[in-house]
Amino acid sequence: HSLRLANAATTDHGRAELLNAVVGEIAYVEKLSKPTFFMRAEMSVQKGRAQLRLNQIPAAIQSFNAALKLNPRFPAAYAGIADGFLMLKQPAKAIQALDRGIKAVPNSKSLR
Repeated sequence: HSLRLANAATTDHGRAELLNAVVGEIAYVEKLSKPTFFMRAEMSVQKGRAQLRLNQIPAAIQSFNAALKLNPRFPAAYAGIADGFLMLKQPAKAIQALDRGIKAVPNSKSLR
């Protein structure tokens, strides 16, 4: 819910507050849920997306990698890693992430 509110925020400050809330809320659920919780990979991707928007790029890449440990066939996680590396101005690493994703999920239109 906070992520949707952040998307609609009209000020940078308000958006940042809501994105920080997203990261905190997901961290809270991660802390209290079992490692086998079926939504854990999705939560890691959403956390990573919020972290990218907060310019917390290394933390975001870490969140996307956590999602891949749970589900190595999650295209959004590979795309998130690529986005992070592009933000770090490391296009070669971004391409490597996309290539790994295409190998894991060959039919993914979003990674192509």
